Amino acid sequence: MAAGTAARPTRSSRSKASRRRSPSWSGQPSWSRQHDRPRPVPQLRRRFRAGPPRDLLRRLRRRDGRGRAGRAGVQPRRQRPRDGALAARIRAADRRHVPGRAGRSARPRAQDEVDRVQHRRRVRHPRRVADGRPDHGCECGGDVMNAPTSILPPGIHRIDADRYHADPCPVPSLSSTLARLLLNRSPLHAWTAHPRLNPDWEPQERKTFDIGRAAHRAVLGAGGDYVAYPVEMLASNGAASTKEAKAWAEEQRAAGRTPLKAEEVDQIGEIADAVHRQLTAMGIRLDADRSELSAIAEIGGVWCRAMVDNAPADPRLPLYDIKTTTDASPEALARTVAAYGYDVQAAHYLAVWKAATGEDRKFRIIFVEKDAPYGVSVAELYRKPGDEADWFDHADALARDARRIWGECLATGNWPGYPARVAVIGAPGWHTGKMEARSDRAASAQFNKETIARATAWQAPEAAQ
Repeated sequence: MAAGTAARPTRSSRSKASRRRSPSWSGQPSWSRQHDRPRPVPQLRRRFRAGPPRDLLRRLRRRDGRGRAGRAGVQPRRQRPRDGALAARIRAADRRHVPGRAGRSARPRAQDEVDRVQHRRRVRHPRRVADGRPDHGCECGGDVMNAPTSILPPGIHRIDADRYHADPCPVPSLSSTLARLLLNRSPLHAWTAHPRLNPDWEPQERKTFDIGRAAHRAVLGAGGDYVAYPVEMLASNGAASTKEAKAWAEEQRAAGRTPLKAEEVDQIGEIADAVHRQLTAMGIRLDADRSELSAIAEIGGVWCRAMVDNAPADPRLPLYDIKTTTDASPEALARTVAAYGYDVQAAHYLAVWKAATGEDRKFRIIFVEKDAPYGVSVAELYRKPGDEADWFDHADALARDARRIWGECLATGNWPGYPARVAVIGAPGWHTGKMEARSDRAASAQFNKETIARATAWQAPEAAQ
């Protein structure tokens, strides 16, 4: 043994108290074929700067049969733990760690591996339970009846937005937002956005959502109220970034109110005045008692829901929906409807409303600009079967496809993402036209030799007199 090298302590040279303090962590579980002897404390300190996580050690000992007898020196009965994947990941993380290497230690890396395996067990992706029933991803273990606090029957209900978005249907239902997400992207995206299917779902809070909710409240007279930040809580630049402002905003949101700045409250008031003036001039009246009505129905075995901004009591009148936009001119509305899939939303709303009430209505959208002078336009989607300008020929078919795909995914528990193949992307027409115009400009900018000679002579310094 070289001078200055400490001898490795043996089991007999350590006291019982030392053996009790040093856990038997070696990076290899006790069922490994290499060895079953605990390592000394110095090696543990090199491997884990603060020692191995105790809860991890307890889980490993419990899973692999090492109890108090194993720590006392009695040879435990070798058995394979119930979760081999967990132990394999821990060993892999332990092998990746190099003692003395600067940077992240092995303790958080090993703990990350444990957390990653356990997080996957919480049904992060759709699967099927052992008895073959589809597991919809709820914490109730596939019994989707237990997910919401209360179930609503088919029909028309007046509930708040939070309860509607929590999905009060007997099983996870399809909304127009989920239908468009399913059609435009994939069923997996729709599963991720559903509060009862995705256990990790969290509501999204965006400033655009706040303005939209406040505008609905001011125009419709229904929904959650909104309040202005106290001026003394704002920062010197007017931002709601102070601790007091953030805490106050959380309290207001918990109470169901939307926090806005004073200038945003004034903007909402001007938007509401512009909408009311325009609707009054058109002879349209929005009854606050008929605003934000939720329709729930089962269509072809698939539960669907829709929250209608305003549904007049007269069944001969259309359903109304309010949208904020940057350009409410009639020429721009067709592009807006096509870009955001409002035709599919209209088809979904009308189908759910008819299934819930038996009424066959039309659908109108009230577009209001978000900037002054807050122009307002009311658009009705054209419906004439067989006409090339009809919106609903394709929209109804897309809504049916969305219901069919949603029902199949719920029944099978399979929510596919994008196809597992290479997508060959062709150049769109607008890109080709842009490149051709750029080439034409470059060709027109070329000069002949005579032009270049004249320009050179003109820029040359004058000869000395």
